[in-house]
Amino acid sequence: MKRMIVLFALVILLGITSILLAFMPYHFYYVALDSGIDSRFLSTNQVPDVYLSGNLMQMDKDITTTFNGQDRWLDFHVGDYIVPLPVRHPYFLLVPEIGVDEQLRPKIAWSLKNQNFKTEVRVSYLPSLSYEYPIEQNLLFSLPIFRNHLLKISSDKIWQDLFMLDLRLPSSELLGFTKWVSTLWQIEYKELAYRLFILKTRQSIFPNGVTSLSFDMDKQMGILEMVPEKTQDLVDDNLRVEQVLLLREGRIQRVELVTRRFNNVAKAYRAQFMNSFTWRLSNPDQTVTLYNEFKQLSLKRKTDQEGMTYLLAGWSHVPKQEEFLRTMIQYLERGPKNMAHLPALYQYAYDVFGTTFSTIKENLRETEKRKLERKISEELRGEVDSLQNKEVVAPDANFSNPDDQVDYFLKRAKDIGVSDDENILMD
Repeated sequence: MKRMIVLFALVILLGITSILLAFMPYHFYYVALDSGIDSRFLSTNQVPDVYLSGNLMQMDKDITTTFNGQDRWLDFHVGDYIVPLPVRHPYFLLVPEIGVDEQLRPKIAWSLKNQNFKTEVRVSYLPSLSYEYPIEQNLLFSLPIFRNHLLKISSDKIWQDLFMLDLRLPSSELLGFTKWVSTLWQIEYKELAYRLFILKTRQSIFPNGVTSLSFDMDKQMGILEMVPEKTQDLVDDNLRVEQVLLLREGRIQRVELVTRRFNNVAKAYRAQFMNSFTWRLSNPDQTVTLYNEFKQLSLKRKTDQEGMTYLLAGWSHVPKQEEFLRTMIQYLERGPKNMAHLPALYQYAYDVFGTTFSTIKENLRETEKRKLERKISEELRGEVDSLQNKEVVAPDANFSNPDDQVDYFLKRAKDIGVSDDENILMD
């Protein structure tokens, strides 16, 4: 009898142990999601709720199209993207906000302001990110059974799941214990590992401050909505800050779009932007094309908002070409309403080339080196002009042979001499 009891107890113990072992991976998963985990198999931070699920991208409904006529917008190739920009828009004023980073690499950005000069939209190109799976750093994903499973999943599906896959497991409180166990048991261990892989990848590549994830299926484009920057310790709830992400050339290409959430014109631009936004590698040949289109404009249109838009797009492909930026600035200085567009161009030109290239005296700022180069150039041009305009007087003397002619000119040069106070470096 005692043997039967011991045997029965042993069977029960083995059964319970087997059940516990079978459900151990699910417990491991719950802990990873609830509080983060640090083990030899996997290390994750505590997971914000926003990282647990995603959605399809939703566009605002019933947005006004009053200021959204197709003749007021053109799609331009700016840097590595196709984006819509205003050309003859009655509401928006496009203001460049270009600059350089710590390594003097160009930064492309612009804002769209209303007639009261209040910013309604801002677009900034962000540096691309490397896109690497967190396999080697986490032993769990390197185990053959899980690694082989991950390798069978296409990169397109992984990219989509980064923004859409729901990582949450069923809740026992909602389903009841029996149904919860049954539902949980249907999720394979390989699927749990894949979900942890997506979670870890989200933590690796997404920035802090994400408030929602969404995905555009047609463009294979991820959208991260972000917490707006604080102003005087307050968050402006009227601002919608989004990072738009595309996977191209093995890297994550990123653009930040800021729009006013409760402004119908800004929402209309957001819809236009999302519809047109495409990645296309920058090409200096585009500058030639855009400049040729610019030259077809009338002088009035060249020196106003429309001309500036063509020049900004052209500059984005040759940001280190001095002559193009010089031309851009000096054309815009001829427009009566372009002073709002010029400060960022002046600053960029000074940071990169040491001069603002301005033809307006009060706006000309130069480093000492550029000032010296300019004065030498001006002096040389003056000398050339003087020589071209100088009257050449033939000598009256008659020469019996070439040697007499040479002696005459040498003597004349000695009599005239060279003035000691000539100095091409004088101000």
